[in-house]
Amino acid sequence: MIYSNGQSLLADPEVSQRASPGALRTLCVAGMMRTGSSALTRGLGALGMELGNRIQSSDKVANPTGFWEDTFIYQTLHQVYRAVGLGDRLSTSVGNIPAERWQNPEVIRLANAAADYIRKSSANAGAQICAFKNPSIGRLMPFWRRVIKIAGADDYYIVTTRSPAAVAASAKRAWNIPADVSYALWVQFTIGALLPAKDGRPTLVVDYDEFLDDPAVQLARIAAMTNLCTSEDRSEKIETFCREFVRPELRHFDEHSGQPGAAPPPLLLEMYDVLQSAARDGMELNSEVFAPLWHGMDQRAADFTCQLSALDEVRRLGFARRLYWRTRSALRDSLSRMQASAAGRLK
Repeated sequence: MIYSNGQSLLADPEVSQRASPGALRTLCVAGMMRTGSSALTRGLGALGMELGNRIQSSDKVANPTGFWEDTFIYQTLHQVYRAVGLGDRLSTSVGNIPAERWQNPEVIRLANAAADYIRKSSANAGAQICAFKNPSIGRLMPFWRRVIKIAGADDYYIVTTRSPAAVAASAKRAWNIPADVSYALWVQFTIGALLPAKDGRPTLVVDYDEFLDDPAVQLARIAAMTNLCTSEDRSEKIETFCREFVRPELRHFDEHSGQPGAAPPPLLLEMYDVLQSAARDGMELNSEVFAPLWHGMDQRAADFTCQLSALDEVRRLGFARRLYWRTRSALRDSLSRMQASAAGRLK
């Protein structure tokens, strides 16, 4: 069952079996970048989940309060990006990834290494759940599902969402990503993040603004979905997190933000509306209401993402052209300096 309304799961025999003592359990936080996944993951630590052995450092511009990503998983996903042909981890490639690339021997090797790391992390941590966050997982979900299968873990998922206009404005400030590219990535990251839900895995949608407005409610929804037991000491840590970490200044942009002349495509807005229903109105992702909505969007998204490969090619050619002129200019300047130097020596 996939829950999104925070109801108690203690009486659900399926969940009780899934959360049996000693079982390896993982929670993955995925979704488009700049949707509040970092702040939410810090909250998972307050719930008592293990976040990793080494956490990535913060960034003064992109994320001053920290990314809360396990370094080994971060580096592994970076390598997967290259192995499937996306280039750098922060690549803004928006085209589809050919299915055969997931069978790349390097991808399989990395999946085995990640699964071994997760098993060891769980054994050493002693926490009820190991949580891993990285927006790239949404783009690389087939890889992540393979990791979970190899590790033999019970898996839960959180999909973070936020106004596309706010995401575009935030991504522009953090990494200078154009709005049209941000919107295309929003579709790709979100479609991937929702794949486990289509397979019946427990999945929760959390809206960025809802989380900032009342983090305790959202953490309670997560605890309910995962059947997580919290002690009195843990409740105090949650209260401290909500009071001291979640602050109004974390919200720099809203739905009215954006770049002039760069409106989100209709498909993206439709997807966002459906996710909002799951996050705010308690729509269950496996409900009869959600299923037909998702089926229609999924097909349109497939057509849309095929078109994105053409956008990748246009941008690649544009980059190659700019690189050619920059290289030509640099060579011309270098040649001029060499000629000037030679002329000076001849005098």
